[in-house]
Amino acid sequence: MAQFWDAVNRMFGLAQNAGTRRRGNRFACRSRRGSKPSARLFHASGGNNEGEERAAARIAQIYDGVQRQLYIFLAATLIAIVLTSLYLIRSNRQIFCAPAELSEQRSDLAQKLISTQESTLRHISRELHDEFGQVLTAIGSMLGRAGKHARKDRPCAKT
Repeated sequence: MAQFWDAVNRMFGLAQNAGTRRRGNRFACRSRRGSKPSARLFHASGGNNEGEERAAARIAQIYDGVQRQLYIFLAATLIAIVLTSLYLIRSNRQIFCAPAELSEQRSDLAQKLISTQESTLRHISRELHDEFGQVLTAIGSMLGRAGKHARKDRPCAKT
């Protein structure tokens, strides 16, 4: 980028120096008019001044065109930089929002897992409690019946 600006500054400097040299030549020719007859003839023809003026106008036109193109280039570059920056900001925002969103989903899933585990353990404990209670009730009932049917004079046989 620095080389580009150096080249632009040199180009404008050369254009200004060329214009200054041309003006200096004109002033030198005007001061010599009275001293040499060929200078008077050269000036009397008027052709060279018109040519110089056309050339100066053309150089000024080129200079303005280059300046205009340079401004257009700089504006386009600035717009490209702004658009690229906006795109990068948007992309970064999406990239940084994704982990936060995933973290929130992970937290929700962890809560659901804990809830599911608790309900499963509650269900298993109820089943075990109910089944164990039923077994104990059946055993108690059988022992009660066996006690009623057992004779008091006969002890229980061991097997």
